Amino acid sequence: MRRSRLTRQLMATTLPLALIVGSGVGVATADPMLGRNMSTYGLPGGIDTPTAETMPDGSLGATLSLSDYARRGNVFFQALPGLTTVLRYGRVDGIEDFRQEGFISDRSLDLRYQIVDEDGWRPAVAVGLQDFLGTGVYSGEYIVATRNVTPTVRASVGLGWGTLAGKPRIIDVGDEGGTPNVEDWFSGGAKPFASVSWQVNDRLNLVAEYSNDIYRARYSDGNEYQQGDEPGSNINLAANYRFGRNYEAGIYTIGGETIGAQFTIALNPRDATYPSGLESAPAPVRPRPAPAQDPEAGRAAGRRTRPPSPPFRRPWATAWPTRGCCWKAWPWRPPAPRSACATSAISTRPRPWAAPRA
Repeated sequence: MRRSRLTRQLMATTLPLALIVGSGVGVATADPMLGRNMSTYGLPGGIDTPTAETMPDGSLGATLSLSDYARRGNVFFQALPGLTTVLRYGRVDGIEDFRQEGFISDRSLDLRYQIVDEDGWRPAVAVGLQDFLGTGVYSGEYIVATRNVTPTVRASVGLGWGTLAGKPRIIDVGDEGGTPNVEDWFSGGAKPFASVSWQVNDRLNLVAEYSNDIYRARYSDGNEYQQGDEPGSNINLAANYRFGRNYEAGIYTIGGETIGAQFTIALNPRDATYPSGLESAPAPVRPRPAPAQDPEAGRAAGRRTRPPSPPFRRPWATAWPTRGCCWKAWPWRPPAPRSACATSAISTRPRPWAAPRA
């Protein structure tokens, strides 16, 4: 059976590397490698380069990135524990189309799948398709491995094709997007990229990366456009600061010359800040038995279980006057419904400190 061009390319490049890097005994038992910050493409990663990190399952959020190269609005969704999807709408500056406005509006879709998670010496490994259903401005594919070097330092190394290799795909002038160019996947030669992130504290994260992106667009009619200024180097730097549990803001530099800013909001219905009202009810409260029925329960609850005081007995009234006491009665006021009067004992003994009555 004759294999297609795409199958041969996958078997010759991506699949062998995935098997070598992702091989290991047993299933990963460590905590899943979750993204520390989002890239400008709306995925867990560096600045322009991807990583093998994921988001918590069910996460839904958005990122907004602004720079001289583009304005990107990304909506990401963690559809499965290992599958991350991104829908992107952006304004790419420096590119002319039939409207001659100096920019184009581009829609694109990304998919990333984490093949294996980090486990012992084995890094997390992921494969991704970037802009595989758009016009192809950001079109590229990659395989990347990510590993924790220390509890605060995380490193990623990968191979990229297309834009990630600095070799942008030829865009068909008449193509309005929406058609996957399968024959271009994992083709055109690959180049390595890398990134390192340092989690300074619970809120601040610093990122440095090596990127091959040259920010150019090439069309089938022979026109070539430079998006913004050509990067002065392949090194990009970023600082991201997290606000609360769901918000993150960051600034970054591309090639040491172009400055950009980014804002991210991420939500997860499984870890909501406030209850939704759909949670299960707490366990019902068990009625407390009367102390007479269950003395042990009464003592456990801190209640005294001694029997009630004996009722008033008439012999006390005859015995107390012999000790210098007399009884005085007065009408009782509500809320005592059972007794018509109450009694009080008043001492009749002379008080040595009291003045004699006249």
